[in-house]
Amino acid sequence: MKRTLLLIAFIALTWACQKEVPKELTLEQRQNIAEEIRKFQYNWLKSLEVFNEENFNVFLSGMVPGDNEVWMGNPAMWLNELTFFPNNEVINESWRPEFENRSSTTFKIEKDYVAVASPEYAVYVALGTFSVTDAQGNNMGDIPMSNTSVMVKTNNEWKVLH
Repeated sequence: MKRTLLLIAFIALTWACQKEVPKELTLEQRQNIAEEIRKFQYNWLKSLEVFNEENFNVFLSGMVPGDNEVWMGNPAMWLNELTFFPNNEVINESWRPEFENRSSTTFKIEKDYVAVASPEYAVYVALGTFSVTDAQGNNMGDIPMSNTSVMVKTNNEWKVLH
């Protein structure tokens, strides 16, 4: 009898400690998440259309903040011409000539894909072009670009983790 009770207690304890297996996302859930991320990405790039420090800070706010996070940790992982920048202030200082000389930037996403790993994580990949107009109104034409962003949903909003 004791053995039977111990066995039942062991089985109940083991069963109670098991994590619930995550359910597979439905196609509709994946499509909805993909559309949320596309909307974020389009708006994120659109924040740079009028190129100034305020809009650039809106762009930077689309990234996960904090010293313990991958993107804007300490040192920051903003890489520009093989230079790492430690924080937003230094990033802004390095871009100051651009704020003064660039009038606008236009982005065209020609093809994109969202790989949804879970309700909180996804990878966004895009191909397209961008075009810069300087303060004198000169446009440099379309330049090929690609964008890969690791996305995380925190506090019910998508952010760029890396």
